[in-house]
This record gives sequence, C-alpha cells and structure tokens, in this order.
Amino acid sequence: MKKIFLVVCICVLFVACGKKELKQIEENKTKVDEIVSEIASSPLTASNPGAYIDEHKEKYDELVDMGIDALKVIFYDFGKKAEDAGATLEDHIKILAAQEILGDENVIEESSSPYAWYKEFKRFVISASEQNDKETMKVNLPKSYALLDILKK
Repeated sequence: MKKIFLVVCICVLFVACGKKELKQIEENKTKVDEIVSEIASSPLTASNPGAYIDEHKEKYDELVDMGIDALKVIFYDFGKKAEDAGATLEDHIKILAAQEILGDENVIEESSSPYAWYKEFKRFVISASEQNDKETMKVNLPKSYALLDILKK
C-alpha cells in the first residue's frame, strides 16, 4: 500500500512540475508577445525586420536577454504554427532573436522563411539528440536542448 501511495505521489509531483513549467512558458509567452508587438509597431513604412529592431533596440535586447525562456516560447510558437502559414513580421523578429540567443548553437546559416529555419533547426536538434544522451545535450547544447524540452510537451 505504501508503494502505491509513493508511486501516486511521484506521478502527481511529475504532473504538477509539468504544469508549473507550462504555466511559466505561458507567462513568458505573454512577455515575448508584448515585446515583439512593440517592436513590430514601427516604423510602419519599413519592409526589413532589421529596421524595426533598430527602431526598438532596447526592447529587442530585452527579448534576447530573456535567453532560454524566450527560446522556449519561440520554439513553442513555431511548433504550433501551420507549415503553410505565411510568415509575419513578428515571425521574422522572433527567429532573428532566436538566432542571436542561440549564438554558436545556431547551425542554420540561411533559410527561405522563419518556419523553414525552425524546421531545419528542429531536424538538427533531433539528430543531435539521437547521437547524444540527454545529459550531453544539456551540457554541450543547452539552448538547443530547450527545443527538445518543448517537443516533450
């Protein structure tokens, strides 16, 4: 009976931790979305995402400074995005931030769209996870590991 109780407690704790992390992602998503919306608000005549970032450099730096928390939100958003959906200005801003946050872990030089970048990066991370154990990934590719963490949800 004690073993059953212990197993139930462990399962409840596991589910609670998962819910807690999802709640944290949702809170971070609100912050990321607010920052990205502000960046995308001006200059209205520009077509280059870089012009929007330059106009709101402090906000962009705030997004990048969120680090792995921002990456998890960005990966979560792109994981939910339909493959054939057109890329928005916000998508371009998010991917540029993700690439900057990833730094040396960004192995995808160029891609045709933000979603294409996400798909290529996801393929890389899954391939790396098949060749390495979880701890090796966490230590050697901690930012990339954030995508694996999101894919489990």
